[in-house]
Parts: sequence; C-alpha cells; structure tokens
Amino acid sequence: MGKRFPKLIATSDNQKDQVGRAIRLDFYVSELDEIDTSVLYLPHRHPQYVICSPSQIGCVMRCVFCGLRDRKSAENLNIVQLLDLIDQTKEIGEKLFQKELKPLQVSFMGQGEPLSNIENIIPTIEYLIKESTISEIGISTIGNPIRLRALLSIPKYILSTIRLQLSLHAPMDDLRWRIMPGTKNWLIGDVIERLEKIAKMSRKKVCLNYILLKGINDSVDCLDRLINIANPNNFYIKLSVLNEVAHTNLESTNSEILFRFFRELKKQGYKVKIGSSAGRDIMAGCGQIGRVPTILDLSNRTCPVGANSLIDQGASLSV
Repeated sequence: MGKRFPKLIATSDNQKDQVGRAIRLDFYVSELDEIDTSVLYLPHRHPQYVICSPSQIGCVMRCVFCGLRDRKSAENLNIVQLLDLIDQTKEIGEKLFQKELKPLQVSFMGQGEPLSNIENIIPTIEYLIKESTISEIGISTIGNPIRLRALLSIPKYILSTIRLQLSLHAPMDDLRWRIMPGTKNWLIGDVIERLEKIAKMSRKKVCLNYILLKGINDSVDCLDRLINIANPNNFYIKLSVLNEVAHTNLESTNSEILFRFFRELKKQGYKVKIGSSAGRDIMAGCGQIGRVPTILDLSNRTCPVGANSLIDQGASLSV
C-alpha cells in the first residue's frame, strides 16, 4: 500500500499572471514537496476555463523538457485527494478571477502520469461526471500501451467524456526514448494502435502533442515521419513551443519551421492546433511544474514571432 498523505492545503503562494489568464496554486505536501494546480482562462475555446490537476506527487518519466525530469519517485494521489484538490482549486480560482468558473474543463495534465494512477483517476472522473457541473475531462499521457488497453474496458459513458492527449514529441522510437526516457521499450506503433481503438470507441479524435525543440525533433525527416504516423480521421496534432524551465539548455524551434510543420500537416488532412502559453510568466504552463525555482519574465515570449498570423490561415489555438 502506498504512503498515506494528509489533506493537501493550499499555501499562500498563489499567483496570477500578468494578463489575468492564469492562476497557479501550490499545495503543501512536506518540507521537500509541493504540488501545484492551475486555472487557465482561454476565451478562444470551449470550455473557457480549465483546471490542470496533478495525478501523482512526483513523476518518474524523466521527460527532458519537464521541470520534474530529475525526480526518481512518484506517489499516487487517492480519490479523496484528487477531488479535494479540484474543489479547492475551483473555489480559490473563483475568488481570484472574481467570477464563476463556467463552463469548466478538468484536465489531468499536471504533475505525474495519469495512467499510472488509473485506479484513482477513473473513479474520480466518474464522480465528477455524476456529481458536478464539469463540462469536459482531459487526460494527457505518455502512452503506456498496457494502460491504454485498460481504458478500453471502462464504461463507454465515461470514456466518451474524456479528451485524450498523447505526449508524442517525436515520430521515431529511438528519438522519443531519448526525449522521454520513461517511454523506453514502448513502440510508437503500438501506442498509436491502442489510441486509434479508443478514438473509434469514444468517437473523439485523440490529440498528438508535439513540442518543437530546436535541432532535436524539428528536421524535415521528423516532419515527413510525423505526417505518416497516424490517420487524420482519428487524430489531430497540437504543435507547441517550449515553456522555459530551470537548468536546461533546450530551445524552441524558430517560426519558419513552426509554420512549415503547420502547413504541411494541414495539407495532409490533419486538423492542426497551435498550443497557447497561458501562465508561462508564473510557471503555470505545460512542463513548468514542481517547486518554483524562479518566476521568469516571459510576458513578451508567448509564441515565436509571427505565429499569431497562423490564425488567419485556419489555425486554432488550444491549451
């Protein structure tokens, strides 16, 4: 049996970003650990409000672009803790935004790997569906094929409420293993096969998340392989820029390459989204999780220069 954690209490370190679109909340675990949630206001999409929730305390997947890449342990949050985190986040978020968070999506996209805690995540989702006004549920996973197979056995009314996202970030197995060591020995083909079955059963396209890293996964060869990786009828692709984290020399790709990926993927029939970057300045963006070493001034670096022009060419922004 895992360690039993006490009730998680929000600290006084809650922060709101400079443009009023994101709030980061920190919750005390121990002198060595905090976990965080965030509330994002995204007026360009539906639902407009998103709570990003952790699924574990810590993470062992060691993704190179993540603030938790050096962690070596993870503890599952139980159902009571997950629901309490979401409830506290919603309550504090409504006070800081000074409005009701509605319509609201809850996404398990924060600290930890949700499918490694599937025994608590699925009952939590079931409760949220039955007992609350949550409009939508999101899960972001690195894609353990065995755990994905387990999703196929859950009740269809639960599966149909989940918007599933795969942290792909590379179209070749060996490159993905280097970027995301926790995926080693999982073949992309096996992962895509499981996800395709889920997409057909839930009747919802699965999102393939792809952070463009300069000189790593932004080559012409990577683009060609990404184009052929899945069926556009069952998948869409979200291209994102890198959110800054401490102690890494990774860089985002440039605007020219971002545009090339967007346009070529669109030509091949994919729906393509450009990931927005709400909360980067308060370390509430994707990958900026765990303890806050420094609050970075990134207010003028939300996207590569010129990326907003993609909206006029049919791009949609997404969290």
